[in-house]
Order: sequence, then C-alpha cells, then structure tokens
Amino acid sequence: MFTRITQNMVNTRYKSTITNTMRDVSHAGDAVTNERKYQNDSEDPISATRAYQYRRELTRNANYTANANSIKSLLQTRETVAMEMSSIARTAYTDVLGGHTDTSSPESRMAYAQQIRSLQQSAIQSLNTSYGDQFMFGGTSTGQVPFELKNDGTVTYRGVPVDGLSKNQMKAYKSYLTEIQKDIGASVENLSDEQLQTKLNEIVADGTVTQEYADNFKSLHDEYSLNMKRLNDYNSEVQYVNLGFGLEFNDDGTVNSSSAFNTCLNAISFLGFGVDTKGNSKNMIQLLGDIADGFSETTYDQDHMEKLAANLDDTRTSITIQLTQLGADENFMDTTIDRLGDVEYNLTAKQNMTEYVDEATAITNFQAANYAYKAALQVGSKILSQSFLDYMS
Repeated sequence: MFTRITQNMVNTRYKSTITNTMRDVSHAGDAVTNERKYQNDSEDPISATRAYQYRRELTRNANYTANANSIKSLLQTRETVAMEMSSIARTAYTDVLGGHTDTSSPESRMAYAQQIRSLQQSAIQSLNTSYGDQFMFGGTSTGQVPFELKNDGTVTYRGVPVDGLSKNQMKAYKSYLTEIQKDIGASVENLSDEQLQTKLNEIVADGTVTQEYADNFKSLHDEYSLNMKRLNDYNSEVQYVNLGFGLEFNDDGTVNSSSAFNTCLNAISFLGFGVDTKGNSKNMIQLLGDIADGFSETTYDQDHMEKLAANLDDTRTSITIQLTQLGADENFMDTTIDRLGDVEYNLTAKQNMTEYVDEATAITNFQAANYAYKAALQVGSKILSQSFLDYMS
C-alpha cells in the first residue's frame, strides 16, 4: 500500500526542519557570545545544580580567603608591637642594671627613672594601637582602650588593675597580709573564703586583731580575688574565625579549637598580671613604673630592686615566646592562604567545565550550525513549488 506525499506535507516538514536549524544557529550563537553550555537552567538541570554548588563553594572560599588575609595583616601588626615591647623590656633591663651599680649616684638613678617612665608611656601607647577600628591587644573587648596609667601610678587593663589592686591598695594589702598570715598560722591563698572567714573570726574573738582590722583586710582580699578572677577570665578568652577547616562544635556548644583559628590576644597573656609571693608586680608595664619609683626614692632599696629586675627579666622571656608564637601563626596563615588559593583554582576549573564552553569549540559549532542552515535554505529552493506570485515576477 502506497502513501501519497502531498506538496503540503513536504512544505510542513521543511518548515519544521528549517525552524529547528534556525534554533540550532541561535543556540550556537548564544554559546559563542555568552560562552555558556546552556542559557537556561531547564536546558541542563543537572549541570545547573552543580554550577550553583560550585558558586556557593567559591563564595565561601572567597570569604575564608578574605578572613585569612585580614588575620595575616593583624598578626603582622601585632608582631611589630610585640617586637617593640621586647626592645623596651631589654632597654629597661639594661637601665636597671646600670642604675643598680654601687657607683650610681642619686642623680644618675633619677635620670634612669625618667627614661624608664618614658619607656612605660611608649609601651602603653603601642599596646593601645588599633587595627582598623578595633584595639589589637584587648582580647574580645576590641572597642575599649586596653591599658591606662592612673595618676597614682596604677596600670589598669580593661579597667582592672594589672596587679589586682591599685598601688595604694596593694601596699596596704601586703601589710595586712603579712600580719594576718602570721596571726592565723596559714597562707591565705591555701584557704577557701569560708575557711578564711572562720580564721578571722577566731583571731578577732581572742583579741589578736580588732574587728575593724579584720574587716579592712577582708575587704581588700575580696576585691583582690575578684579582680584576679577577672584578669584570669580575660586571659582565657577566645574568638574563633572560620577559615574552612571544617567548623565543629563540642558537646558543650563551644567551638572545637582545631576546626577554627583563634584571633583573640590579651596583652596580659605575655606581659603578665598579678603579683609574686612578695607582692611585687609580674606585669611588665607596672614593673616599669615600680622600677622608676624605686630609682626615685631617697633611700635606695637594692634587694627590692633586684626582685623587680628579676620579674622584668621573666616578662622579657614571655615576650620572646609570644613573638615566636606570632611568627608561627603567620607561617600557618601563609600556608592557609596558599591552600585556599588551590581550592579556588580547583573549584573554578570544575565550574568552567560544568557551565562554560571552550571558545574554539563554540565557534566551530556555530559555523557548523550556520552551514546547515544555509544548506537547508538551498534545499528548500529546490523542493518547494513556486507560487502564483513567483510567476507574476
């Protein structure tokens, strides 16, 4: 059985073919212009989904890279300030040794005192340096000036005396502490608050000290304990930044320290805080002031100055350790930035393979589609019958 192919059927089939050919030319032209494998997500949903995923990962990676570069700049600035602290501590220690000799006159010691006070002021100014609009050495309190030198010579960190008490309070507390520990026959630091209160009540009851004396001591001791707790809390602060290590949280909701980078740095962590068993400061900035005061005294206390010099030397060691840590952190950040750069390169390559076409291939496909379209037009001129209008021309 034969099927009759009419001219109308030929015309319909040809129009469908030429339309498809024109669409192929249009798509190939768009690929050349936009360099994309598809113009609409509906054309290739799987590739489109992958491309969106790669874009999200590239955006996250760009954020990690920006964070890493910012942290690197912060570390470099911190290292510069820490090097200044090391230089100041070294100069001050040399001055202490120079003023500590038996041949030093009161005038020369006064000159040393003035120089060390200048070093103290310089150190405070450097430590109060801000990075952008944030103070670098204030821990998580980046909007508060970290260090301040009070009129009585007390150095405070975030409003708290670095020794736990102001200079005048510490002088009184040391005097009370010596007598109280002698009276109760125990070291106060080994007693709980309840045990200390019981001991105080006992020596008040037997008339060893008055109630006022015991209350004054307890008030200073409570303030000292509270301030030391604050300083220890400051020293334990952390502030993590996600750099793409796979951020994780512990069971208690805190950040797993190995999955992020801690950018928090409290200056007291390497400059020291609190006092030693003799009540002498362990903070470098306060020590500078105390040493200057010692040189300014009419009666020079050599034993006391030796203890202050020893504590200053300890802070020099602590600063050196911090400088080493800052250098290690910078190296780690360089490695992190390189790793993030590799991740960006790989993600970009995957996105290009998924979403974009090779330029040479796109041009070749466009030329082939255009050639097919022209060939279809030539075929059409042969198979389509002429109309009445063609005869009239």
